[in-house]
Formats: sequence, C-alpha cells, structure tokens
Amino acid sequence: QRAAPTTVADSLLGDIEHEATSVPPAAASSAGSAGSQPHPGALDLAFGLTTSPPPAPSPSTSSTTPSIALASRPAMDAPQFERRWTALSVRHTESRSAALPTDTHSVLAAVEQSCEQRRIYCMASGAAGSQLKFFFYAMEEGGPGGGGVGVYFFVECVMEAGSGVKVTVKSEGGADKVALFVAELWRALQQFIGA
Repeated sequence: QRAAPTTVADSLLGDIEHEATSVPPAAASSAGSAGSQPHPGALDLAFGLTTSPPPAPSPSTSSTTPSIALASRPAMDAPQFERRWTALSVRHTESRSAALPTDTHSVLAAVEQSCEQRRIYCMASGAAGSQLKFFFYAMEEGGPGGGGVGVYFFVECVMEAGSGVKVTVKSEGGADKVALFVAELWRALQQFIGA
C-alpha cells in the first residue's frame, strides 16, 4: 500500500507511479557525470522521482499562425512549482481525443520530447496502467533575467488511451497570452491527438 503523500507534489501526482521526468538546469548540473547516480535534490524530495540530465533543446518550428515566444530553460525548481501551482487559479481546461500507443513508457518520453522542442518543460511525469500524467511549465520569453515582463504557465496533462487528453493550465498571464500558450501546447501534443 502506498504511503500517504507528504508534499503537495505527491498529492498532485496521486497514485501515479513516478517513472520519468525532465529537470531544470540547476538540478541537471548537480546530477554529476553520465553513468553516476544523481544526487537527490529538491525535485527528488518533492516528487519522489529519479532525475537525469535533460536532452539538449531542439530549435522551435516557425509558423505563420500567431504564437507565443517561450524562453529556453527558464529557472524553476520543484518547491517553486508546487507553490505556484497551488496558489494560481485555473485559466483553461480542455479535452481532446487521444491516439496513444499501448507502450506507455515510449509515450512518456515522446510527449516530454515533443513539448520540450517547443520550450514546454516537464517537471514530473508518471504512468499507472493506461493513464499518463505530466506536469509541465513554460515561461514567456522576456521574463525574469530577460528584462521583460514574461509570465509563467503551468500545466497538468492527463492522457489515457480510449479516453483522451485533458489539459489544465494555470498562469498569472492575461487571457490573450493564455490562449496563445494553449495553442502552442496543442501543437506540441498534435501527434498524440486523435483525428
């Protein structure tokens, strides 16, 4: 029997088995050389996950449709994610049909990679049976450190074969920025959405 959740993050993930994650640069830099066990950091403590260095970001695909410029590797750690997720109100929820293969492990990695290519980064993810759950974050370019007024976006994404994909977005951004971010998120998830 699973122990009672000890953090907000454990509560967010619920009974999902923690199996994969991407980490912010600070956690990645403390993870050590390839092949060594990473030192438990804030992410490990908050989410109960193992960490590994993230892959190098891929260039974004240009588009003629309106889009939002997202920052590369914005600063974010697990405690900050928890605080922001808990404090912010839901700005958008949406569900679409899913076209998911049965191999959940390959889907976890593919979803994270597809989102990361659009600068939407995974804080935690896991699988339980046919259900996958992800927590993502992104920041509008020009935010902290960039001299602008960029805002953060936080996402819970639940996928289940035969059920669909549901996203919940929280942000302090205005409705126009949230709408642009949601469109970018669905572009990242396009290959997993059913016809």
